[in-house]
Amino acid sequence: MISQTSSPWRYKSLLNRLALAVALPLALLFAAACQPAIQVQPAKLLAPVATVAPSAHAIAIVGVTFDPPLEYSRIIMAGGVSLIVAIHNQGQSPEFDLTVTARLLDPSGVDNDETLLNETAVIEHLEPGDIRLVRFNQVTMLPARGRYELVVEVSPVSGEQIFEDNSRVYEIVINDSE
Repeated sequence: MISQTSSPWRYKSLLNRLALAVALPLALLFAAACQPAIQVQPAKLLAPVATVAPSAHAIAIVGVTFDPPLEYSRIIMAGGVSLIVAIHNQGQSPEFDLTVTARLLDPSGVDNDETLLNETAVIEHLEPGDIRLVRFNQVTMLPARGRYELVVEVSPVSGEQIFEDNSRVYEIVINDSE
């Protein structure tokens, strides 16, 4: 037989769960407010590339993202961040040995922009119309700076005529939230 009466322990457990359900989101909200905010924006706006007849050779960077996304709490939990670059063969010919370079610079360097990281990857083969994702190693330790500049480039291929989409430059700004 099951008793219909409620025990005081049941109410205490319910109150504890309710308090946890309210306190946990508030604690996470407070912790998020104390973390640095990270902003990524293009360092310069590129003019749109004019629509032209397909070219025999055309390589482009079509996307840049981070894994995990550039949020302080996610980077801390993951133990670092990886850069992912999408390269598209927009031409009509297969391309071979494409060099993709990612450089992280300290734009406040005294003499010139100080290079903090310089990574290179090679795409051995890319068919027309294909997109290849290039993942650069996870970065765990970087000198703390308020600003960084990220430069991502894919080397032009022989016969390529439009080069504006072969590179991307981003400014990464770290703001302390208080």
